[in-house]
Amino acid sequence: MQAPGAESYRVVRHRSAEGEVHRAVVDVGTGAAELLVVPEASRGAWEHQVRVMGECPSPHLPSVRDLAIDPDGTLRIIRTLVTGERLDGLLATPGWCTPGRAVTLLHPMVVTLRTAHDLGAVLGGPDIGRIVVTADGRPIIAELTGAFRAAPLPTHLRAKDPAHLADVQALERVRLAAVRALDAAGFSDTAASLPEIVDALDDPDVLLRWSAAEPLVGAAPGTDTAAHRRAVTDDGQQEPYHERVGVAATLARVTQQVGLPQRVTTLVERAVTDMTERCQRIRAAATRLPRRSLIMAAAGVAVLAAVVIVGVVPSPSGDASSGVAEAATDHPETSISPADDAFDGRAEDADDPTLMAHPDDWLIVVRELVRRWQSCEHEQRLLCDDALHASSSAAESRAAGRDSVLAALAPLVDSDRVDVVVLERSGDAVVVSLMAPETTPASLLMIRSEAGWRIRDAWT
Repeated sequence: MQAPGAESYRVVRHRSAEGEVHRAVVDVGTGAAELLVVPEASRGAWEHQVRVMGECPSPHLPSVRDLAIDPDGTLRIIRTLVTGERLDGLLATPGWCTPGRAVTLLHPMVVTLRTAHDLGAVLGGPDIGRIVVTADGRPIIAELTGAFRAAPLPTHLRAKDPAHLADVQALERVRLAAVRALDAAGFSDTAASLPEIVDALDDPDVLLRWSAAEPLVGAAPGTDTAAHRRAVTDDGQQEPYHERVGVAATLARVTQQVGLPQRVTTLVERAVTDMTERCQRIRAAATRLPRRSLIMAAAGVAVLAAVVIVGVVPSPSGDASSGVAEAATDHPETSISPADDAFDGRAEDADDPTLMAHPDDWLIVVRELVRRWQSCEHEQRLLCDDALHASSSAAESRAAGRDSVLAALAPLVDSDRVDVVVLERSGDAVVVSLMAPETTPASLLMIRSEAGWRIRDAWT
């Protein structure tokens, strides 16, 4: 291994010292990196960190690029430069944390911690103040104070080991901080059901299943959360955006359990959507009912409407969704609204645990993203309708993994102006960034099912 001497890097600027450890940003020829100068007295702990970072490669841990020991015993470490904002500060920012961000923050860190424990590495109970969120939304455990590498422990013994338990408790504190931030942002019901870290370590996909069962609606960072979580109805009245999506999710679950044909489900959805809007106007004018009461009332109306419609509308012969398909092809030029395309493809996707329970969300959320992009100084439009779902199915047959995501989004963006980059991939969840010149980057959380990729959350 080459020693990082004066000829291998150039100091760009010094950073603040942490105790006796001095830091600097250096140019190593291939880009910026971070130089850590550790005195001999502190070498032991840092050598453990270096070993953990080297043997547990993860995009959520810093990686060591070079290492050398000077004649006086000083340890010089060149590692990837971690830049971004501290997670504790972001969670304290009103409106920053959304359910979608909670998943994209916790799921990769759970996977990283589980992988480290499987390899016998302990991260030293990373403090929330040492977790940095990069500009693209990726959490990185920037400091691994107390980390060490040992022989792997069997899974059933890790809960009894203080070092392993400290890691779990540290990540649980991060989860609780996210729960408090969600509750402060108005996602109280959603926050209460966020799985605990112990359960997520046993099965990391439990977070994905949670995200599939909850309406994940986000607000742009640094903006008025209440304003971004509201949608305007036909008469100009405003209703909470996450409440409307919650009603749609409840209706979806009810109609699935009743087992109604697709044609009847669509009619019920349209009727209940209209009733819900009327209830919102009455509530705004008369009294403030709890959101849970509104959702339960909508569910009751859905069941009652379903029973009435089943009695008067005969079940279509043949394919249950043929009526909806014919209605969609009769007017190919008509723009699709959330009420028109809700629950499309629900029957064939209902058994997929990684797919969101209410596929109408992806269209609604992306249209909100379009609205934000249109408000930028240089307008960039993301054209998104159900062509995304159609193209993603074809893309799966032509490409796999990351390429299939890009192929699914390619017909929907201006490739000459917009760059589509896959930032993060964890199981069947992918975070995609859309970037255009002089435009705020936008991020999409996409979940893959057998039917293709679907957008689960979006934010700028």
